[in-house]
Amino acid sequence: RSIGQRQAELRSSAGRAEARILRLKSKQRSLGMPTRRGPLGSSARLLETFFAREQVSASVLASLLASASDPWGLVRSDAMSLARITSRPDLLAGYARLPDAPLLLPHAAAIAARISLLEAHAPGLLLAVEGHLDVVEPHLDKILSNLDKIEPHLPFVLDNLPVLAPHCGILLKHMDALLLFADSDAYLPSLLPYVPTFAPLLDDLACHLVLLRPHMRVVLPHLEVIAPSAHRFVSAPIVSENADVLLYYFSWVLRLPAVGRRVLGAPGMPRIASLLARIMPKWPVRGGCAGVRCNFDGCDLEPSVYAGRVGKRARG
Repeated sequence: RSIGQRQAELRSSAGRAEARILRLKSKQRSLGMPTRRGPLGSSARLLETFFAREQVSASVLASLLASASDPWGLVRSDAMSLARITSRPDLLAGYARLPDAPLLLPHAAAIAARISLLEAHAPGLLLAVEGHLDVVEPHLDKILSNLDKIEPHLPFVLDNLPVLAPHCGILLKHMDALLLFADSDAYLPSLLPYVPTFAPLLDDLACHLVLLRPHMRVVLPHLEVIAPSAHRFVSAPIVSENADVLLYYFSWVLRLPAVGRRVLGAPGMPRIASLLARIMPKWPVRGGCAGVRCNFDGCDLEPSVYAGRVGKRARG
């Protein structure tokens, strides 16, 4: 179901983009602008696309230089890394042979700006991106801009790129919340099979990620049963906030997968679970921390909106 929803969203987005293109073309005609046809017109459009992407790539380089405490040191480090990579003709030839290698050209500035971080992963990148570059390329500048956060987890990403690449855009959008789960090697491999299920829902469920993170140890064993009904709890963050309490009392239901799925899919269950999360005693689970709760006042719970300012506070 989630994949179908994502496909519908992509079709809708593509429809809006096509409509905007048609409106712009109509405006061009109304202004008397000539229509570009034939080989020259196609070449002009390709150049415009190239330079538009190159401009974004250059902005990544400029931003890194502006924020660096030692810009010349950064340039020297990148130049040395680039020299070491170019001294490996087999590696360069491998990248040149990639079917989609020309897609990398507009991103040359951003790649050069990050080459010192990418150098150690260059052989692994070559093996991993083949067949996925066309999906990753539209998001490449954003990936490179945030490479400081991503690089510690890059081996895991490359090993599992066939699963992650189709959802690259939405995962990058909610990267900060998702990286909360990357601090434990136990979670990433266990969560990987659920990427196709949850990635299309992240715009709706991202606000729950921070709330769930402290409870993942008890949630993860039941995730197979919970996942199909997760979308029903978008507007019930208190359920995620108190997942440990609810599972303490009711995990026995989820241990019977067929029963658990029926219960979670029952009409009104999000409201029932929210009520139980408020009234069930917390001290048997949390002890002296029973009075500490999450603050999601800044979290917009309307579908497809993520405000994401989630913290903790102690009730007075």
